[in-house]
Amino acid sequence: MATSASEDDLGSKPRPPRKALTLKERKAKQAEEEAQALAKLQEPECKEEEFQEIKEINCFTHGNVRQRRRHGMKYLMYAARFSPDSKYLVTCSSDKSVCLWSLETGMEVANYEHADSVRAVAFSPDGLYLCTGCDDKEARVWRVEEKNLITEHEFSFKHRDWVICACYSPDGHMLCTVSRQQEVILHDLHHYLRHGSKRRMSSKLSMASTALRAASKSSAGREPPEGKKLPHDDQLFGACFSSSGELIVTASGWERGHAIIFDVASLEEVLRIPQPDWVMSACLNPTEKMVLTTSKDTFARVWELPKELLYGSKMKEMKAEKEKREQERLEAEKGKKKLVISKKKQRELAEAAEREAIQAELKATEVAKFPHTNLTVCAVWSLDGKRILTGSDTGTVQIIDVGTWMQLIRLEHQEPITFLEFSPSGKRFCLSSKEGTALVYAGVQTLWSSSK
Repeated sequence: MATSASEDDLGSKPRPPRKALTLKERKAKQAEEEAQALAKLQEPECKEEEFQEIKEINCFTHGNVRQRRRHGMKYLMYAARFSPDSKYLVTCSSDKSVCLWSLETGMEVANYEHADSVRAVAFSPDGLYLCTGCDDKEARVWRVEEKNLITEHEFSFKHRDWVICACYSPDGHMLCTVSRQQEVILHDLHHYLRHGSKRRMSSKLSMASTALRAASKSSAGREPPEGKKLPHDDQLFGACFSSSGELIVTASGWERGHAIIFDVASLEEVLRIPQPDWVMSACLNPTEKMVLTTSKDTFARVWELPKELLYGSKMKEMKAEKEKREQERLEAEKGKKKLVISKKKQRELAEAAEREAIQAELKATEVAKFPHTNLTVCAVWSLDGKRILTGSDTGTVQIIDVGTWMQLIRLEHQEPITFLEFSPSGKRFCLSSKEGTALVYAGVQTLWSSSK
């Protein structure tokens, strides 16, 4: 039987060899792909539909729910976070995965694979990256992209124990990762943003051996800087940057609980707020004048910070002044310099000593507290600082009005709440629970519009 012309053509013409890309062409292709991904993420913000009453609008669950129920498998949902543009919701679970969901369609658009349970996740302020904290003692940074399965991260940070919290500074230049065993580490991201990621350096395209050797030599002198550690003696539960990025507050506890505020620039402790039991979470309000804490003793508390609290540039000035005085004293003792103190200088020294004494005795003042029937797990401020959202181990969620300290609404759930937060617009909030679901509620703005 005669063969067709098309079959003859296919048999007679060999497939042309694939053209090998040069290093310059590979870099150009990589840059083009990154530019396209960036353009996709920088599309106009998703317009939130207005609801006239508070109601549940989304329920997200990892994997096949029917299969899990049939085989008796139960997973915990540890956290759910909104993206800065409100287009996505990201969830992390004990099923060793992180899922990215489209809030417009309600569909899963990406899955980030891990080796163990994932307890923490956070978006970078620009929405281009995710940081995840895993039980394999590693925090990983991933690129936000819509892809079925993502297995390659950008870079990572190792810890001594489970990574239970991750948060970015407001400018995105610093990343804080928290390990359960007395580790709070601040990572400067300038190096990684400047030199690129491991993923970019190891392209999927094959490379010549000479190019690999050249790449290894060039990267040998560019070791990333070690993270800066904040000193702690107790078990840790979380950390949060202030709105200016000059302060960071941590939640810890063992025999007692503490919310500890650190100055980011100097890494020095500026205030310690003791509590009768473990502090499960702590965060500063947008004006940096109050701290919200939750505790194992069932209460969420609001603390007012002392007006005399020094941090940032003011603390730097005080330290420089103290070092100058110490240097003058040492020189005078060695006889290298005759110390003559004028009356004006004496007054300045007395005032400086008084300021140091005041700083040492500073205490936060409790201005409000809200009870739950069991331990209060988490609480957050709204972006304008006018409302507080709390969640408890009994599944209770409350929204509190700041100032009047009145409860605006109370929602009950069957399983303990593990995490919650307001959306960037403040019209929605999300929560995760131990029953393995993440819920999104809308119409929250009707609570305070009706109260007016």
